[in-house]
Amino acid sequence: MQLATLHERVGKAAKAVEYYEQALLINQCNGEERGKTYLRLAEVYDRQKMHELVEEYAMKATVLLEEQSTREQRQEMQRRLLMLQSESSDWKLSVQILSSFADQKEQDGKKQKAGEVYADLALICLENDEFDEAWAYAEKARMALPDTDSTMGKVHRVLSMVYFRRDDEKKGKKHLENAVKIFEQHGKIAELETVTLHMCRFLSDKGDHREAFERMETFHHYLIKQLEERGIIL
Repeated sequence: MQLATLHERVGKAAKAVEYYEQALLINQCNGEERGKTYLRLAEVYDRQKMHELVEEYAMKATVLLEEQSTREQRQEMQRRLLMLQSESSDWKLSVQILSSFADQKEQDGKKQKAGEVYADLALICLENDEFDEAWAYAEKARMALPDTDSTMGKVHRVLSMVYFRRDDEKKGKKHLENAVKIFEQHGKIAELETVTLHMCRFLSDKGDHREAFERMETFHHYLIKQLEERGIIL
């Protein structure tokens, strides 16, 4: 499982799938652990846009985790499953459910957990072109989360896209820079690649091709270093 998680973190999805499948073959008995592994597989397949497999493994995860988990664990599982459906036709229902989760966490005094859910809500709204709502949820997340929390990378990414949409390039670039810094600090390589590509696209569109090239070079050097530190050789 550790190897699977490691490869998932560094964006090597195919290898992560291979190790998760091996873990399932080894772990035949523990229903909760199998359910969690099914959920991780669904998330990896979602990154690969393999929607049929996402649905298959999400369903397997749902069945096992509903039987095994506590209420709080089931809610976390449901949150992650809803994020897998963030671009579906039912995304507004997902927003309603996640909003209720955030409200409950606020009432329970779990401010940071609420912030994580607000960040998810912001991303769902962004992916469905609801930019004002995305901004509002991102701001709620920013109020609830520590500035250096890893989830703030997602928040800054959403805010950058919103401001670019509003033709406010200065703020858009600022938030994109912040997202890059946070993902670097937390070793979120797959997420860092996404925002780096956004940054390079922005720079190229402005004609700053040299800086775009240098940004991508910096990311590649960072990637190689991170992989080497984790014992993965390209």
